[in-house]
Amino acid sequence: RLRASNVGDLIYVAILRFSDDVKLMTCPGSDGAKFASADAWSRYAATFDYLQDVEPGLTNLRLAIQRSRELIHDIIFDSDLANDLADSWRAMIVLVTDGNHNIRRPDGRPEGDRNVIEEIEDIDTGSEKLIDGKIAVGCVGIGSDLNMNLLSKIASPCTTDQLDNAAKMGVAKYLEN
Repeated sequence: RLRASNVGDLIYVAILRFSDDVKLMTCPGSDGAKFASADAWSRYAATFDYLQDVEPGLTNLRLAIQRSRELIHDIIFDSDLANDLADSWRAMIVLVTDGNHNIRRPDGRPEGDRNVIEEIEDIDTGSEKLIDGKIAVGCVGIGSDLNMNLLSKIASPCTTDQLDNAAKMGVAKYLEN
């Protein structure tokens, strides 16, 4: 649909794979760029392997959110276009996960859902508050052991337009708001 809508060149995507650690996946043919257009990613959809070079482990949602925010910050605010983009940019973090945050601190104590929620609460800070609500978080729950409670708490609320579009597409029943 992005290719057919003529906006595939205007939407830029970065993919971070996460388990115990978080690793940036670069789009084939992008010369190692951190972000590539949705159109560029779609050319590789048939051969896309999210699990390539990933060592199975635990799920570190807090670190995935933190690194996503840092990546957005580095690209938006450390570029020559920072002043031009300051008012016009928007970003979205989409987590595809079962929502089970399974990680231990260096002292051996487990982190809990509260640690993930605190990372979300901090997402609009930094860069002298320039972020201020411009990063939304979406969650796609996968697996048979979903932590819907946590995913619902960390996902940004749907806008009226998003709810209307979901209803038109017949997928509103899948949204948790």
